[in-house]
Amino acid sequence: MRRIPATPYPYLIFYEVSGDEIVVHAVRHSARDPSDLPGANE
Repeated sequence: MRRIPATPYPYLIFYEVSGDEIVVHAVRHSARDPSDLPGANE
């Protein structure tokens, strides 16, 4: 899973590239608790 900031907005986009498609798993505000972000327990 990859993460990219949505500059200039305070959001992070969590996504995965699979073959010829991009799957967005979550869009989260960057001030949220990082322990419950996608992939935090991996």
